[in-house]
Amino acid sequence: GTMPEQGLDAAVLNLIEKTLEENVDLDGLYRRLEKAGPADEVYAALVDAAWLLWACLEGATNSQRRLRLVEIMQACVKDKKIDRRHAMEVFEHDCMQAAGLLNDKELEVWKRKEVRFNTKTAYTQSKFNLLREDSEGYAKLITCLNHFGEQALSAETVKVVFHEVQALIGYFDLDPNRVLDLVLEAGVQQPDNAGYVNMLPLFKADAVVHLLGFKFQQYQRSDGPPPPDNLFMFAAHLVSSGKISLDALCGHLSPSDDSLRSQTAAATTSMRAAVDDIGTVNLTSNAAALKSETGATDRPSDANLSRDRMLKSSALDLDPTPFRAKMLPANIGNNQKLGLVLSLIRRGDMTSAGLLMDVLEAAGLPAAAWPPVAAALCEAVTPDVARAHRAIAPNGLRSVCALGAPVAAAEPTCDGADSALSDETVKLLRRLGTFLHTDVVLLTQVIRVLRHQVQLHCTAVLDPDIDNNSMLEPDSEALSVRERVESLLSSVVMPACQLVPSNVALQSELWGLLKMFPYQSRFRFYQIHKEVSERSAYLTAASKMATREVRKVLKRLARPERDEAGRERRDTKQAMRPYARMLAKAAHACPIQVSEVLVQLVESYSNQIEPITDALKYVTPYAFDVLTYVVLARMAMDRPKIKDDGINITDWLQNLSTFNAAVCRKYNDMEISAMCQLLTNALRAGDAFDLLVLKDLNEVLTGIVVHSEVSDKQLEGLAGGRELRERAIVSSNEERERSSKAWARGSRRLLAALQHGRPERHLALPLLVLLAQQRH
Repeated sequence: GTMPEQGLDAAVLNLIEKTLEENVDLDGLYRRLEKAGPADEVYAALVDAAWLLWACLEGATNSQRRLRLVEIMQACVKDKKIDRRHAMEVFEHDCMQAAGLLNDKELEVWKRKEVRFNTKTAYTQSKFNLLREDSEGYAKLITCLNHFGEQALSAETVKVVFHEVQALIGYFDLDPNRVLDLVLEAGVQQPDNAGYVNMLPLFKADAVVHLLGFKFQQYQRSDGPPPPDNLFMFAAHLVSSGKISLDALCGHLSPSDDSLRSQTAAATTSMRAAVDDIGTVNLTSNAAALKSETGATDRPSDANLSRDRMLKSSALDLDPTPFRAKMLPANIGNNQKLGLVLSLIRRGDMTSAGLLMDVLEAAGLPAAAWPPVAAALCEAVTPDVARAHRAIAPNGLRSVCALGAPVAAAEPTCDGADSALSDETVKLLRRLGTFLHTDVVLLTQVIRVLRHQVQLHCTAVLDPDIDNNSMLEPDSEALSVRERVESLLSSVVMPACQLVPSNVALQSELWGLLKMFPYQSRFRFYQIHKEVSERSAYLTAASKMATREVRKVLKRLARPERDEAGRERRDTKQAMRPYARMLAKAAHACPIQVSEVLVQLVESYSNQIEPITDALKYVTPYAFDVLTYVVLARMAMDRPKIKDDGINITDWLQNLSTFNAAVCRKYNDMEISAMCQLLTNALRAGDAFDLLVLKDLNEVLTGIVVHSEVSDKQLEGLAGGRELRERAIVSSNEERERSSKAWARGSRRLLAALQHGRPERHLALPLLVLLAQQRH
């Protein structure tokens, strides 16, 4: 198509096109060209028009018009209507040959000269002049770029400095890529200076990424030092400002995804092997060590042996921190992707950091496992958590906190908006996961904030007896807050608390949050936490270390001796007291695993019931709640409850029932209502063997012994007054020694468990009906 008619170029182009279409003679074309404008301008436009039409008329369909164009160009060259110099600057090789400007021999010479000129211009490197232009130009460039203090590069002076850099490149013939490298070096020295970041878009973006990646590649030797922190910070500054692409930069960082995946797999295998060795005994190494010791020294005396075998609380090894280093591949400090993640977090670019952490987690390496990244994440969430915590306790931790008061009595500044954690903080806490244990103060503040959120918003949705669908919309704030708190509890808070050994204050804070939930939710948390611990090698290490130390303590527990009157001797009780403290110390961080060890031992050995029950005197309420869950979980397991004779109950169920009753009698922190609910469900399912648990509970709490046959004297006693009836029912001397107040307290506890919840949810009447059905 023709170009629009505007200016001299368009007019000349239209004249040539009409000449081609209408077969106008050359004289008519010359007359029209003379009328178009000044001769010099017209002939210059004629050259451009002829070149454009030559390029447009390529192809077999335009052969006739192209031949006509060749005739016109040859005539114009012959009649000197076209300037030869101008035409040779514009025309292609074939166009010059067709117009008669060059013959075949001249065309070959022209091509050789063109190739020689292009090679000299584009590919010949100028010699480095050490004494003159190059050294002087780069010296001026370095001086121009590296200013500090008030004269440092700023956003206002970027364009001025760039024009000066351009002038130095042109005047001293400097290599642009080397100039860009010096700009990057200057930016690395001042990674927080935005002036260098704003200056880089004036160069090619691909060149910036490649040169920056080349700087990282210089530090990829396994035996070399890691890249400097300023290089990571400057790269993070470029990524966060959008000047370079994160994917393009990661292609230059080491290790590659495949290499990282293989390294992480090897580290995981080594970690699992180390965790599996916890608690195992290598007899060969022990024998060799004993042989070397006995060969070098004399045999130790019995007094020294007894002193060495005494277990001390300080000797308990409960800290799993050494296993954290085994989770990481070798030379983790040279992992440049982790270094970039650390710098992005410090820059506050959580979006880019999250994308890179997803890549690392896909390769099997959690970024928070590296201590610097975990510390940076803790620093990132601390301001928001501290803000929410100040809203709860504005006068600090030692003041009266709104957590301990009802919501109505809370201070007016402690509203939901002030004490709520932001969505970004919740995401970062999930990124931290179990590694939140590295900052115990932050972990404690998170627990208190979550507790306040539950207290403030979730009171109406915590009671399992309330029909939530009839009272609240599914997308209500209370349900969303509850889901968020439960998610953080299961995936972050409880696993992190497991990795903080022997911190009873932290466990008390956790129990203050957990006890606000009903036991159904708490037991669900325990089950999820148990599954998470089994999947994580780090948590498994903490669990196995705790169970190993507990077994050491259990070996030293003994049944208290009694005097002639049947009372426990005071000296034996005092001797067992340190071991009870050690048991509680080991159970603080890992109550689930410790409780399982205790219950399994009790199920196998009935003589361990009394010493273990006495040793639980220093255990926290949180551990007792977990013990309740473990006992009920062991009772609900699919195991035979009748011996092979088909008559007698298995030993494990008898021992477990006796142990459960003894603990419930001695300690008030066991959840008896959960036991009653389990028994009710078992009776509804037709399983009557668990009635043994209810029978033992009834005996130890109320003193009422169930007799299959009642004697005549007992019948006469039941016809008497209250004291006579109690003596007729309570048969053992030990139980008679207990005061009537103790029996009354036990009866009230059992009655409260049976009347837990709303009246229509009480278990007393359904349990009575189920018992009657079993009897008949």
